[in-house]
Amino acid sequence: IVDMEVKSAADSINKRAGIYGGFFDVPKRREDIAKLESQMASPTFWDDQTAAQKVVGELARLRNLVAPQLELQKKVEDL
Repeated sequence: IVDMEVKSAADSINKRAGIYGGFFDVPKRREDIAKLESQMASPTFWDDQTAAQKVVGELARLRNLVAPQLELQKKVEDL
């Protein structure tokens, strides 16, 4: 019974998070992360140190936004 209550609460949070669109848009954020990681894989990525640092910072910011949502999603799926 407790597992069902937790799953129900998590589903409710996920649905409410969808209201905020862009901020909690995990698929879009993951797409952005993949693009930044692709940029970082370029052999010339570090040629412009200032631009590279901005990309690294943005990547860290996006990962920090997405991580809690992905953790919650995984916990819900594990129930």
